[in-house]
Amino acid sequence: MVTMRFFIATLALTGLALQGCQLIGGIEERTLVLQDAGADNDWEADVQPEAEADVEPDVIDTTCELPTVGNASMRIGNLIPSLDRVEFCIKSANQTWQDVKPILAGSGGGCPRGLAYRSLSAAFDVQAGVYDVIAVHDPATGSRPACTVTPIAEASQIVISEGETMSLLVFGDSRSNASLRALKETKSIGVNETTVRFLHALVGASSLDMGVGSADELPADIISPVFSSVGFAGIAEAGNTPTGRIDENGYLKLEVSGGVIAFAVANNGSTASFMVKSDKYDRGVSYSFFAAGRKGDRKFPPEIMICDEMKADGIYTRCGGLPLTMTVDAANLQLAGAFGPYDKERIPAIQSAIASLPSDVVCVHESWGGSLRDGIAAAAASKFPHKASFNYDLDSLVDDATDQSGNDPPEWTEAPCAQSDTKIAAALDCIKANCVEPLGSEDGIPKVPLSSCLTSKCMASMLPLLGPDSNDNACYSCLFGNLAAFETVGYIRDQCSHNPKARFAHRGDSGVMVLSKHPVKNPESWVLASTEWRVNIVRAPVSLPNGAVVDVYCTQLTTPADSITRPYTGQYGDGKKGLEAWRSELYLQAHKLVSYVQSKSETRGRKAVVVGSIYSGPEYYDGEKKILEAVNPEAFNTVSTAFPLAVPASYVPVCTLCNDNLILAEPGSTPSGASTWQTFVFLSGIPITAVENAERFWTEPALEVESVDTGNKYAIPLSTHYGFRSIIRVLK
Repeated sequence: MVTMRFFIATLALTGLALQGCQLIGGIEERTLVLQDAGADNDWEADVQPEAEADVEPDVIDTTCELPTVGNASMRIGNLIPSLDRVEFCIKSANQTWQDVKPILAGSGGGCPRGLAYRSLSAAFDVQAGVYDVIAVHDPATGSRPACTVTPIAEASQIVISEGETMSLLVFGDSRSNASLRALKETKSIGVNETTVRFLHALVGASSLDMGVGSADELPADIISPVFSSVGFAGIAEAGNTPTGRIDENGYLKLEVSGGVIAFAVANNGSTASFMVKSDKYDRGVSYSFFAAGRKGDRKFPPEIMICDEMKADGIYTRCGGLPLTMTVDAANLQLAGAFGPYDKERIPAIQSAIASLPSDVVCVHESWGGSLRDGIAAAAASKFPHKASFNYDLDSLVDDATDQSGNDPPEWTEAPCAQSDTKIAAALDCIKANCVEPLGSEDGIPKVPLSSCLTSKCMASMLPLLGPDSNDNACYSCLFGNLAAFETVGYIRDQCSHNPKARFAHRGDSGVMVLSKHPVKNPESWVLASTEWRVNIVRAPVSLPNGAVVDVYCTQLTTPADSITRPYTGQYGDGKKGLEAWRSELYLQAHKLVSYVQSKSETRGRKAVVVGSIYSGPEYYDGEKKILEAVNPEAFNTVSTAFPLAVPASYVPVCTLCNDNLILAEPGSTPSGASTWQTFVFLSGIPITAVENAERFWTEPALEVESVDTGNKYAIPLSTHYGFRSIIRVLK
């Protein structure tokens, strides 16, 4: 449903936009407030300020080079599923901790502030010998930690011989409960053999088994055991197995012939796996398989991470294939048709802007009707050659029509205006005489700005449809939706008076589409129950260049309204009236959105992002000052509890529907209403530490328009809703 300017001035909706939001430094007094109990979003606790380089003010060192002198090597890694970053210190027996610098801090000012979760360094050179190792917390701000601080984990008297490589890995559920393991690596020495080992870093899981899986996604069983009874922070014991011999370092030699194999992980003694990963394994290479994450934690979901010990990307071991970030954009166009502000002027500018987006995938929504979506896709085809778009009509069925009680409401058997024939006739006659082109014609279509014409010419003829009679309200809803869609007077008269299904704008079509730079395989759409405006969820499995597949879900949900000009006329209001009925429909959709994504992606072990506008959002404070107003918070709580927000820990919430947006508040006017955050990207099956950045886009003026009210010319942004972007590192 779109946000519109309604034509009855004395009954107009309160403006939805508030003052613009700003990125303001400092986070200690910032609070994101979830309105209902039960929502799992510890925003304030997760926030980490940006890192500062540990350099002199007049010297900027941007280098990062791990040690390159020695006859042995080490590799460091952080497997604690948290936002904490970990640095490592290494010393020989004749050194003190005061004598050495942390590995990353000592490798150049351009090195990262510690290792984030599921990061392993490339192997770096050391001299063979005996070493003590500690892991320390890097707070990612201020000075880098020294090796004299209290360690979070340590290991002593680690012996490394010439030619050996040692993995130094931190395991645990938090930095206060961490352990450091030193594990020797086995190099693959045969050109036709591949060596693999399995390490258990999955917090909350007991001993695990790993073997060849029966399928490349869940459900899958282990059909050929490989590693058995591997305890937390451990590797498999040496010995013979049906697949071959596991050496003292936990490695097994396989003859894979460069083929693709699905490996699955199950609880010890069970063949029913809860994780599976299919990949191609090269010959002559050594791999480490990690069961990582935390069971039951959607922010750090369980996953199998595969690291190629022979390849490096910069200072990192290659884990999860080639390093790749996916830029995901949510573009709420708010093209509302005849009631929309400056729609005709905005459409060509929007088409050009979408074609210029830097994203990998775009969730285009509030773009109503197949012809509009096709035009946008065609204009952007050179940048986004792949799309997922579905057409619907008034006969299209709802995929899950059940209401809050689990029942299917009865089908409509009577046209919306069957009981209001004289009232709809009066309203349409007035509109035909005053507010269509050509005037006086049954073939006339609404002329813009329609709202001002209806307000000045036809208010009296339309008010009778907005009384207490639910039949009149249903008739008004049919009239309103079809006027918005530029339908002719004759079409509206016929459909609203004779077609029981004429209860959707744009003839029941959709407003949602996914555009992608990368191939989309087997997309699908799922229709939710809704009122006036079709609500569907497009699922587009996007194949990324590194071999990862991410299910992209794109949607917009129902927009609740608190006004006599938007009476609720649907079947999903849960017995309520007005705003609370609209909210009930929205909340039902939010629950069904969660269930759909979980059934299609989560239960199958697939990565996913959920993108779009859910017309719900949290309030947010900067100290005592409220920055964002809560809007229909129950839907946001439902979705964000199931799927974490795709924002970095340092992200400061800002509005996407802002009251100083120049489409809503002309220059010189006083903004009114609430600034809210309603457009999002959520994660499923991807840890929150994978999010590298989040930001708004399309916030600047982009085209010049002439004010309907004053005639003044001024520049406006592309939409009443700013776009929202997340940049996510995706492993295969």
